[in-house]
Amino acid sequence: MTKILISILLLLAGLSPCAGAAEAKLDIAGAWIKHLPPVMQVRAGYVRIRNPGTQAIALVGADSADFGRVEMHETLLADGTMKMVKSRRFEVPPGGELRLEPGGRHLMLIKPTRDLAVGDTAVIDLHFDNGLSYPVAFVIRP
Repeated sequence: MTKILISILLLLAGLSPCAGAAEAKLDIAGAWIKHLPPVMQVRAGYVRIRNPGTQAIALVGADSADFGRVEMHETLLADGTMKMVKSRRFEVPPGGELRLEPGGRHLMLIKPTRDLAVGDTAVIDLHFDNGLSYPVAFVIRP
């Protein structure tokens, strides 16, 4: 009876009872944002995303009610100068991981919609090329 009820609820929600069974759930951890004075209109978000699945997946976007805009950027060395380049996708290889970290790939968080103090969290929805989105709580750190 319980299995039937769950299947009915999933169908009503527009999901197959088997949805996600073939998809490995991503392991997302260590999400943080460096605390900056409120006058600063740009911040960076960092996180580690592990893909235990057998197929590559790509982070293709992000958004948040806590920021006016979220972009994906990568810091690159070009002609002896460090440059920040906007990216459209970050691959997460099968059985591998993607690290968004200082000095490399990161989320550029533009125009905070509220003051963010050390210890607060900002939820950022990470969007992947398989159509799934994950809301992730990013902790504000010193």
